[in-house]
This record gives sequence, structure tokens and C-alpha cells, in this order.
Amino acid sequence: KKKVSVLYYMNGGGFCFESAFSPLFHSHLLALVAESNVLTVSLEYELWPERPKPGTSHVKGNGSEPWLNNHTDFSRFFMGGDSGGANMSNFLAVKLGRLGYLV
Repeated sequence: KKKVSVLYYMNGGGFCFESAFSPLFHSHLLALVAESNVLTVSLEYELWPERPKPGTSHVKGNGSEPWLNNHTDFSRFFMGGDSGGANMSNFLAVKLGRLGYLV
């Protein structure tokens, strides 16, 4: 069974506005998926002031992790984001690297 390429994407918004469901990010990701043939997972995270200290440890999961573990080609796994999302993508890449994952 063929495994898929995956992009984990975290939206921007300075940790205080926007969401994974914002039209700006949604349309951008749809265009990216159409061009690259990659499955995109857009992560939702809590915003200020509900979450005073932003960080990837507070990303909301949606239960897709078991599916991703079984269907992802991890040699073609990508992370990205913009603004606050880029900051969290970098944090997550460093954390995964320290755990021994090749990122």
C-alpha cells in the first residue's frame, strides 16, 4: 500500500488571532495541495489570552495520529507555517531532532 507525503502546517496570527480554519490559510493550503500532491494537516492551537505562553505542547489533537502513523511516508514528511506557526514549527523540529528523529 502506497504511503503519502504529509505537510504539518501551523497558521500564523501572532499567537493571538487567526485559526487553521481561516479562509486565508485554507485557500493557501488548498492551492498547495493541488500543486504538490501532498496531504496537509493544519494544526489548531490555543490563542492568547486563553493560552498566555504559546507553544507546541498545547496544539490540539484531533485523533488523526494513528492514521498518520500507518499511512505516512516519513521520508517525505514536512513541517511549516508562517508567523507564530513558523515559530512553533521550528520549536517542534528541534524537539523532534532531540528525540532522535531525522527532521
